[in-house]
Amino acid sequence: MTSSSSRDDDQQDARPEIAGIAANRRGSVFGFSIEPARFEVERPVRVTPPKALFGSDLIAETLRELDIPFVAMTSGPVLGELNDSLVNYLGNTRPQLLSCLDDEIALAMAHGYAKVTGRPMAVALSQGAPLAPGSTLCAAKRDAVPLVVLETADAPHEPASPILLADFAPSCPGEARYAILQANRMAQAQPQGPVRVTLSRAVQSASVAPLDTRRNPQRYRARVSNGAGRADVAELAAMLLEAERPLILAGLVSRSPAGWDERVRLAELLGAQVHAAAGNPAAFPTDHPLFLPEISPSDLSQSDVLLSLDWPDLAGFTRGSYRERNPHATIIEVSPDVARKLARGGECDTPTPSDMLIEADVDQVIGALVEEMGDISSPHQTVKHAAVAPEPPGDRTDGPLARADVTRALSRIAASRALCIASVPRGWPMGGFAVRGPLDYLGAGNSAPAQAIGSALALVGSDRMTAAVVGAAGFIAGAAALWTAAHYRIPLMLLVISEPAGDGSSDGQAPIAQARGRTAENAWIGHRISQPEVDICALAESLGALGLDAGSDYTQLGAALAKAVHHVEKGGVAVVDVRLS
Repeated sequence: MTSSSSRDDDQQDARPEIAGIAANRRGSVFGFSIEPARFEVERPVRVTPPKALFGSDLIAETLRELDIPFVAMTSGPVLGELNDSLVNYLGNTRPQLLSCLDDEIALAMAHGYAKVTGRPMAVALSQGAPLAPGSTLCAAKRDAVPLVVLETADAPHEPASPILLADFAPSCPGEARYAILQANRMAQAQPQGPVRVTLSRAVQSASVAPLDTRRNPQRYRARVSNGAGRADVAELAAMLLEAERPLILAGLVSRSPAGWDERVRLAELLGAQVHAAAGNPAAFPTDHPLFLPEISPSDLSQSDVLLSLDWPDLAGFTRGSYRERNPHATIIEVSPDVARKLARGGECDTPTPSDMLIEADVDQVIGALVEEMGDISSPHQTVKHAAVAPEPPGDRTDGPLARADVTRALSRIAASRALCIASVPRGWPMGGFAVRGPLDYLGAGNSAPAQAIGSALALVGSDRMTAAVVGAAGFIAGAAALWTAAHYRIPLMLLVISEPAGDGSSDGQAPIAQARGRTAENAWIGHRISQPEVDICALAESLGALGLDAGSDYTQLGAALAKAVHHVEKGGVAVVDVRLS
């Protein structure tokens, strides 16, 4: 697509630094040494002691007690009471208001934040929460990330949905406080997901008595622990050690560095190959000799034990992978929701032919397994049946661009600095990108910027740069999220991909036409963004980001990414317009 010239770096760098970071002395459930960012851009002029307290003050104070760092919300009269309490009662700190231009942007940012931290930020909606399949809340449920959604009663209220873990509608400020305490616990308990609390205007504006300061807020933030029993762990360890060719399916696991190391240790103890779905967040190092990028029928036919670590659709996987009705392999399923009481898709319709079900936190089970096997000397401790990770494509100097070239360019950036790929379009080839840690890759997203911005927010103050690949259509539709990133100086590099046939959604159009005996030459219609073309760089710069035109040449791409990296390292937002051949 046609693009304008990029903004001069000196002009952009003249903006004041407004993101304040402090080291976290408390630690966190995942061991990160990062405290949530504090942004000075929206500090109240003065905060005076309140003459009276209202329901929204109690709600805001409850969020502070739970150590929820941000409330992402839009402006509007239906959120006026909560806005006033966050700003004029709490001074817009702990939690801090994150101004978004749309409810979907706020939800997607919270989704991206939780994918990194495993903890929720709050989202206050000016309209009803979208609960249809394909919505942001549905994606959060599928990814098993915690969200605390505060909805106003003035918005259209849909009845409780299976997408929500719980749905509260308190009738007074006291009930609202208890509902938020419970919502936070339920959202973070396994299996994680979104919880909604509906807050009426009457609840928010009601007068309340002064808060009881004798409470210990730590008692309301305790992490729910649900490990497996010792007998189950011992039985599972025996089954795995007796296996000749065990295979591990690493699904929706946590971003915990300790959990990552223990999964690698378990695979090495067993000599087990490990497969992880490309669309899921990183679960195992892709350059490890035991990593299996693709599973062939022979891999499955040779495996005698299949260990599923919260694989999203194990029933569908086994049904599509094993031709026989009853697979010969012993199938062991470890998941916080093996019964699919809170099914993330249609997997509850067909039960998995599992021989052992352990309903518990995956990290805790793997940690207990590694401890159980720690003193066992076994022939499985030697690596065998090892798959070799594919070598990244060789260097290039010029020529037209393809998807693999973009992945190669990101790999070159990751070779010299810690990089988090927050999101890529579904089906994007990541084979040339070496994943070596839990935050290297967060999985396929919805091809819009907001989720990546939420992940970048969670990583502010760390030594890790955040990048994302988004399609042109998704970027254009969700570009308003850039304003929030630029406003708060959330460092992020976005690669916007334009393809001749459209955003990749046309990939399946030609096969449909061919299967019906029709021409495939019209597959681009309805998918290509042209007449008029959208100036990606100009759109990005109008929202406060740096726009860079990478053209359709590999050399230009490298030069544009070098400028983008420099800009992001200084705390800016860079958008790189990439046109594939």
